[in-house]
Amino acid sequence: APSQDLLDAFEAGDVRKDLIEGNDNISTAFLNKYTDVATGTDQPYVFRYADILLMYAEVLARENDSNASTYINAVRTRAGLSDVNLNSGNVVDLIQQERRVELYGEGDRWNDIKRLGITQQVIEGKGLTYNPNFDLWPIPQDELDANALINQEDQNPGY
Repeated sequence: APSQDLLDAFEAGDVRKDLIEGNDNISTAFLNKYTDVATGTDQPYVFRYADILLMYAEVLARENDSNASTYINAVRTRAGLSDVNLNSGNVVDLIQQERRVELYGEGDRWNDIKRLGITQQVIEGKGLTYNPNFDLWPIPQDELDANALINQEDQNPGY
């Protein structure tokens, strides 16, 4: 089931929210994406075009390329939303918001918040305790043992 926080993340008029059944009542709401994969009606994605557009928009915005808005707005237009102006100053806010409502329930959120550097903000915003060692995987002990050039002091923080 979606969280109230996810339901609240959608802008008014965003047609993507309609893929959450019962989206007006959190107690009965459930995700309704890819519900008929077995019969081939709902093909699970390999690459999502919207995902590619948003990745490209992010790269362009980080480089201050004025074309960045074109790609994020292609996704927003399909969702029935108005255009935004994406640039290096607002890239984290706009990209995380758009990826959140476009790709919810598809397993991308954790990697997005880590890449965008907002892990602590998101976790603490949910009233949870942030642990910075969750941002990096530990270096496997086998690798530490096999490589004389690295040792336990090189281990990622928290492990």
